[in-house]
Order: sequence, then structure tokens, then C-alpha cells
Amino acid sequence: MSGARHRTRRHQARPIRKVGATRRARARRGYARGVAKILIVDDDQDTRQLLKIRLESTGYETAFAWDAVTAISATREERPDLILLDFGLPGGDAVVVMERLQTFPALAGTPVVVVSAREPSATEQRALAAGAVAYVQKPIDNEQLLGAIRSALGEV
Repeated sequence: MSGARHRTRRHQARPIRKVGATRRARARRGYARGVAKILIVDDDQDTRQLLKIRLESTGYETAFAWDAVTAISATREERPDLILLDFGLPGGDAVVVMERLQTFPALAGTPVVVVSAREPSATEQRALAAGAVAYVQKPIDNEQLLGAIRSALGEV
């Protein structure tokens, strides 16, 4: 009987709270300081640098990849909180990258925001159908991009 009371007390002392669980998940991903890491995947170096400046000035950490292959390896190594993924990449488009990410259970839940300069209606539909949480058309509007990122990270 005393063992049953002990278990009850222990359970009562540690209530399950979604907020705490979210904080622990963020802490495991390096997000405990309130700084999310965003992997920027774009084959254009100027675009990568521009996005780096925009995101770091807003308080995010950044990492880079430049094609479909490095996107997968960088995601596995960096464990970003979000992936900012150009639709048209050497080695496979954004749909291919998102499909490959789904094969890794630890990476499957990483939110992806797709950016593209391609014709928006068909590209946006393909990206969202493949699992992207948002789509941003190039040239990138800073407020739209930051809104999509904040929403994907649950910061709004």
C-alpha cells in the first residue's frame, strides 16, 4: 500500500505540461536560448548570404547547404529547427529533399519552408503537397518570410 501512495505522490509532483515538454524538446535541439537554427538550402551563393544576413539580424542561427545531397547531410549533422529550401536545386528539387528527409525518423518532423522563383501556382501546390509548411515566392519579401518562419516555429 505504501508503494501505491509513493507512486501517486511522485506522479502528482511531476505533472505533465505541454509547455515544459516543448521547452525540453527545444533544449534538445539547441533552441533553449531562444535561438532557432535555420538551414538555408539554395544553390545561389548570393541568395544564401542575403538570407543569412536577414535571419541573423533577426536573431536566428544559420547553416548552409547548396544542393539536394548536401541538404540531407547538413540536416543530419546540424539538426536545424527549420529548413529554408529552394525549390530548384542541383541533384533533385525540394520535393525529392522532403521525401528523403521523411526516411529519417529524427528529421521527419523538421518544418520546411520552400522558396522559389518558379511559376507560383504549380510550384506552391507541389511543395505543400510534399510536406512544406509554407511557400514564399522570390524575390523574397522579408515580412512574408519572417512570418512564415515564425509560424512554422510556433513563435506567433
